[in-house]
This record gives sequence, structure tokens and C-alpha cells, in this order.
Amino acid sequence: MTVTVNPAPASATLATATLVTPTVSAGKGQTITLPTSTAYLKGTAVGNDGATIVSVYWRQGAGPKTASIGGSTSLNATITGMTTAGRYVFTLYATDNKGNTSNGSMTVTVNAATTTAAMTPTPTTAEGRFMTDSSLATDSAVIEPDEGMEIYPNPARDVLNLHLNNSETGRVTVAVYDMRGMRVRNLELDKASPDLQTSVDVGRLVPGIYVIEVVTGPKQRIVRKFLKQY
Repeated sequence: MTVTVNPAPASATLATATLVTPTVSAGKGQTITLPTSTAYLKGTAVGNDGATIVSVYWRQGAGPKTASIGGSTSLNATITGMTTAGRYVFTLYATDNKGNTSNGSMTVTVNAATTTAAMTPTPTTAEGRFMTDSSLATDSAVIEPDEGMEIYPNPARDVLNLHLNNSETGRVTVAVYDMRGMRVRNLELDKASPDLQTSVDVGRLVPGIYVIEVVTGPKQRIVRKFLKQY
């Protein structure tokens, strides 16, 4: 008999491609307090290993109700309609030109509305100056109106929205004064991060010019005028 011995087959070389997905961030978590129901999301998406990002989109992943996402196919989105307190999760998805995808999520925490102090007017501590704490009357630092604070709409009819962004955290006092220097609104808020969004109910105020004063930190004040319209 004949026995034929064949050589061992050459080992096949398997090329294993390394999948490099985009680096995606949905930004830091945010906290707002009703009646504020809007948040502004700023995401980032970067391709790796020479890839470029070709598409992005936002999607809500969780929450007590469905919110609206403006600019859902861009890195910066505006979330509206979060009118129920709770935690809302939003995810940013990105795809690169090689077909790789990745995502990142963030949470918007919506707190229930805070109780507004009674509307009984309270005189200011000094003529022509708007103060919420008499201890600040001599050495408080007045910040320029547009530095770190935005109010809108102005003129306002029912609600004045306040967006505060500075390094101070802790207790924040928000007060509204009329042109006689009488305090007609007062809020005490807790600022846990540099970014704070809230709203002030001005619907029952008499139409006219008012001053909103925000005190952050031990001796920092931000003052801004606004018009209450009919």
C-alpha cells in the first residue's frame, strides 16, 4: 500500500481591524427650577484615527414627560416643555465617515417650583439703592449687568427668566424692586453648579420699570432693569 503524507497547511493570517469609535460628550448635567422648563445642551463629537463626524442627533432617553428638542441634529440643542418635575435624560449620538457610532448622555434635573415670598413691599436700606441685605450696603461689589447674567424676555409680561452663570455656588437671593425702591419679589435659591436657570413670576406686578437684583456669594451683586408690560 502507498501512504501519502501531505505537508501541513499554512496558517491563515487573520487581520483583525480595531474599531475606533467617535469620542462623544453630551455635556454636564443641569438643574432648573419650575416654572423654568427650558435647558440648553452643548455637546461635543470628535472622530478618531483620522475619521470625521458626518452626523449627530439628540434623543430623549427618560423623563416624566416627553420634551421637545430644538436643533436635534446639531451639537447644540434647546430642550423645552419640561413642565413636570423629575429627571430627564438626553443622549447625543454621533456617526463618523467610516460608519462608526458612539453616544453620550446627560441629565437635566427639574425641581418643583419654589415658594415665592409675600408681595408686601419692603423699604430698601438706603435711598436710591436696591439691597436685600443691609450688611452689603457699604462694600458689596456690583457686577456689570451683562456679566454672567441674562434675563429674558425684556419687556416681560408674566414670567421673567433668569440665567446665571458664574463661579459662585451656594445660596442665591433674587429680589425685584420697583422704582420707589420697594421690594415686591424675593426668592431664595440653592446654586449647586456654576449654571443656574430659574424664573420669577411678574404677572401680578403693575406695569412699569423694575430692577432685579441677584446676590451671589458673600458680597457680589448683579443688578439689571426690566420692563413689565401689560
